[in-house]
Amino acid sequence: MGGIYGNVPALEACLRDAREAGAELYICNGDITGCCGHSDRIVDLVREHFTVLVAGNHEQQSSAGAETCACNYTDAEDSACGSIGHRYSLQSLGAANQAWLGTLPELALVQTDAGALLVCHGSPGQTNEFLYETELGAKPLAAWLDLAGARALVATHSGFPFVHRLSDGRLALNVGAVGKPDHDGDTAVHYLLLHVTPAGFEAEIRRVEYDAAAWAAQLASEGVGEIFTEPLRTGVWTVGVASLPDDLKARQEAIIAARHPRGAESAVRERYAAGARDRQADLCCPVNYDRRYLEIIPAEVIERDYGCGDPSRHVRPGETVLDLGSGTGKICFIAAQVVGPRGRVIGVDMTDDMLEVARRNAPIVAERLGYANVEFRKGRIQDLALDLDRLDAELQGSPLSGANAWLRAGELAEELRVKHPLVPDHSVDVVVSNCVLNLVDPRSKAQLFSEIFRVLRKGGRAVISDIVSDEEVPERLQRDPELWSGCISGAFTEEGFLEAFTEAGFHGVQILERAAEPWRVVEGIEFRSVTVAAYKWAGETLEKNQAVIYRGPFAQVEDERGNVYPRGVRIALSSRTFEALQREPYVGMFDFVEPHTPVAEPEPFDCGRPERRHPRESKGADFSLTQADTPAAGGCCGH
Repeated sequence: MGGIYGNVPALEACLRDAREAGAELYICNGDITGCCGHSDRIVDLVREHFTVLVAGNHEQQSSAGAETCACNYTDAEDSACGSIGHRYSLQSLGAANQAWLGTLPELALVQTDAGALLVCHGSPGQTNEFLYETELGAKPLAAWLDLAGARALVATHSGFPFVHRLSDGRLALNVGAVGKPDHDGDTAVHYLLLHVTPAGFEAEIRRVEYDAAAWAAQLASEGVGEIFTEPLRTGVWTVGVASLPDDLKARQEAIIAARHPRGAESAVRERYAAGARDRQADLCCPVNYDRRYLEIIPAEVIERDYGCGDPSRHVRPGETVLDLGSGTGKICFIAAQVVGPRGRVIGVDMTDDMLEVARRNAPIVAERLGYANVEFRKGRIQDLALDLDRLDAELQGSPLSGANAWLRAGELAEELRVKHPLVPDHSVDVVVSNCVLNLVDPRSKAQLFSEIFRVLRKGGRAVISDIVSDEEVPERLQRDPELWSGCISGAFTEEGFLEAFTEAGFHGVQILERAAEPWRVVEGIEFRSVTVAAYKWAGETLEKNQAVIYRGPFAQVEDERGNVYPRGVRIALSSRTFEALQREPYVGMFDFVEPHTPVAEPEPFDCGRPERRHPRESKGADFSLTQADTPAAGGCCGH
């Protein structure tokens, strides 16, 4: 076993598997410590169970007290990341175990009945050399084996397990990694079981599952960075790709694109960048826009902007509008005309090519309109606080290098979120989006809706057009970057889309438009366009003795907060809900009962009080007016 990297539960799982398989001799190929930390615990486990051990580059660097991992990456960022991981190992390594690591040899020769095993970490010539099966040279392998008088070479370091047989029957083996996924999109880990037979060696790569998600969550709670915990969850290791030979690099990049959230985001960025350069007909579905608003918009904006609905129909004069995933700016330029010179429109997008088209055409639209009320900002819609243009400028002004670059960049980003947010709290009246929310990684979607809620003013609303599915999308379809960037794989279910708004704190969630026919059908799953509106609460939850009466036609209705309104019954509610029900989308559904005498000093509303409001609560307990019968002209009640 090799490449353990402090992964305690993975090592324990591999040891159990080896015992059950009948293993008699345990050999460790190095890199015991690393990015998971827990160094003393992992060293104690290794010292307890392994008989033969050699040093990896992590052991050599740790024993010397060095702060770099010396993994031999060709890319500077990969080296910096590896060194950060190495520091996690140093932080949890005691002096006694540190000294013990310094006693490990670089090579070991193990005698067996089938011949000798030459054990190393990277290669017999260099501890941190990467040996890939596709680049193995027969002559160097034979020379190493001849020199040691060995029948098999056993290494690790690259993380790609393989069994390679030379023409003379001798073997070159890579045991894989226990502490990390082996770049295959599978969270399981691997080790090598070598059977000694009279005829020679029979090598078996063993796949072992463990609770990778729980381990990743524990590490995250301990402060281990996402660059190390995310691969444990996804089975995709993103560091070191630049060092791979071309064939493995291509394979790994394809896996990253399919499985890793950053890969999915890259696929989106690349596809929409291409869509900014040349029209792509399959990016979302056709939409009929009001042609009055298209006349002043340049052709390249109209031709290279993509969507599945028109949320601009639901904005109003004078409003501040935020368009998420604004692309080349079509919805922004339409909204600019609707909100007028007193209004304002902000577009946010992460794709440079799209932003270039939008920003270049903004002055043209402004000249034709006679006023300029549109601006475009660079950011990720799930992180509306981080201004990526400003971050780029800060990093270029003070270039960072080495391991501290990762830490400092994160600190700088957090500082910008607080001091110079891309979109401040409570700053826009309406958030619109056109077929973009489903492009965000599922793990960031809760944050996305929280960000929409954050930037809206009290009483503001979101109007979102997107693609939804009538069934859950299987994980294997979610792994397809082409389907993801094409608004398919990341689609919410019809129910899930609405629930995402309510879970973020919105009320009055309603479907404004729903396509009768699906836009696409993939393996029997229907994908169609919907436009949904949702509202942010305004006002305080005070007791003002107010009530509402639901008019019907249903026997009763229930809102997002669990308030039930039976038809014709006076229901007690807070001042905030009372005010909200008088506005969209509830107009015409309720009658409103104000108290005869306004409450001078209202208290906070008691959510545990009875739901029904007795008429005397609104009229007052002492109300005793008797009104004389004075029928109006024309008969009873004026009729």
